[in-house]
Amino acid sequence: MAEGADGVVVRQRVAVVLRAGDAVLLIHRWRDAEEYFVVPGGGVEPGETVEEAARREMREEASVEILGELLPLISFEGVDERHGVVQRFVAFTAEAWSGDVEMSDAAPEASTASASNRYQLEWVDLASLAALDLQPVEVKNALLALASQTGRVRERRNSNRQAEPALLDLRSAFRHEGHTQRRI
Repeated sequence: MAEGADGVVVRQRVAVVLRAGDAVLLIHRWRDAEEYFVVPGGGVEPGETVEEAARREMREEASVEILGELLPLISFEGVDERHGVVQRFVAFTAEAWSGDVEMSDAAPEASTASASNRYQLEWVDLASLAALDLQPVEVKNALLALASQTGRVRERRNSNRQAEPALLDLRSAFRHEGHTQRRI
């Protein structure tokens, strides 16, 4: 945490959304009487870049090493009312990693877990995100937009796949009947 010029405490946070096909890795949280989801991540330590912090947090929280590039998902600043600080939040997506996804015993969450404060890593289908209490809401909205884009791309791919066999069948019929193909 750092203190801004006006004396306001500013907390720099990072998160990484691991994607496996149409699913994303989230942390299912039960805290006192609340139940909600968050993206794995945490605070940026002094001297760390946001990317270094994101990679470290994934090692600590999910026991995985991110391979390749972290792709920006969203960046925003807002007031974290629960902690009474201004929060600068940067979230990334990643689709390649090594290691088995599991909550690390070295994670800070492991030492603070109790009957009223639980953490559980869960793969959640992108189509299910709208029904979840995913916090912060800015990340939820960014993931919903990503899911929408992914769905449109998948629909285009599927419609192309359905059209391609018909096109191939037509080409095949032209060849078999002695017709030649030409560009129009």
